[in-house]
Amino acid sequence: MGKIWFTRVGWWSAALYLMSLFFVVFQGGKTSLMLFVMLNALGLYLLLGRWSGIGNVQGVRTLEDMALVASSIPAGSRLRVKLSVQIPGYWPLPYIIVRERLVRVSGSDSQDYELSIVPDYRRKGAVEYETAPLRRGRYRFQKTNCSTRDIFGL
Repeated sequence: MGKIWFTRVGWWSAALYLMSLFFVVFQGGKTSLMLFVMLNALGLYLLLGRWSGIGNVQGVRTLEDMALVASSIPAGSRLRVKLSVQIPGYWPLPYIIVRERLVRVSGSDSQDYELSIVPDYRRKGAVEYETAPLRRGRYRFQKTNCSTRDIFGL
């Protein structure tokens, strides 16, 4: 499905680019040139955003009370979690949405957390949060999802 989508989008993009190029070559004028320049600028922006995007985020999750976590914690207590992320690349990001899920191993209980991080100019950010009171049992964090939007919503 992903390859079909890429091919379809690729063909539409190539057709749009060729139509814009032919419009400049055969029609000429300020409007066609402006359209061609804007299309090239938007394409370059999207390519740079894809290359310097959020695909390879590296993060570290630490728990505040490591002495308690190493052994066990009493039922009904909360965990304080600190999540630090580093986003490779150079393109500025206005914000990052982080989604985490804490799942109880022995049951179907889960807790979802959605947090936002505003990265600094070095594309690093951190957020701290506290879980809801935990029931008795073993818990595990699932894979963390990070997403963002650019300033144009593309």
